[in-house]
Amino acid sequence: MTKLSLAERFFVNSSVRRVLQRQEAKRFRELSSLPKGSTVLEVGCGKGYGAELINRYFQPQEIYAMDLDEEMIEMAKKRNPSPCIHFQVGDITHLEFPDKSFEGIFDFTILHHVVDWEKALDETARVLKPKGLLHIEDLSIESFQGMGTLWRLTSHPYETMYTRTEFRNYLTQELGFNIQQQGSCHPKWLFNDFLLIAESS
Repeated sequence: MTKLSLAERFFVNSSVRRVLQRQEAKRFRELSSLPKGSTVLEVGCGKGYGAELINRYFQPQEIYAMDLDEEMIEMAKKRNPSPCIHFQVGDITHLEFPDKSFEGIFDFTILHHVVDWEKALDETARVLKPKGLLHIEDLSIESFQGMGTLWRLTSHPYETMYTRTEFRNYLTQELGFNIQQQGSCHPKWLFNDFLLIAESS
């Protein structure tokens, strides 16, 4: 996984991104059966706004929120609004948690940055408990097709980025997840994103 470019860091820390992420969290809550009091993980947490939203809408017992960027984690710790949120530096392809640690995992548009996305999904499957729920709102290579060179200026691993079919097939056929819900959060003309909630075996 690579750290965000300056342009991407600006966007993910902007008020626009906060509005969009709030929509994503609400959509997760509408579709998810994750119970209150769960122990959950957020991957790629940035400055911590996603963890705040998870805390607000899902009321978990504990949230572990991790990011590859040490500076982001320091900012998240300084503004941490809740003692149940634990921020730490970490790599989604090498999660430093025991097997079967979490009832839920959340990804707010992080996996499309990961070169070895299969390894990232392997790790999320490893740390999820049986019947745990994986909440994903993300982009795919289709999201960047036909959009000119502007998006290509961002630091994404386009050569290895998955298609949506490849992503779903890996989750279900290789890792044994059962996709419970799927769709999108935003208009196709805006981000052409995809959303899914999948249950581990």
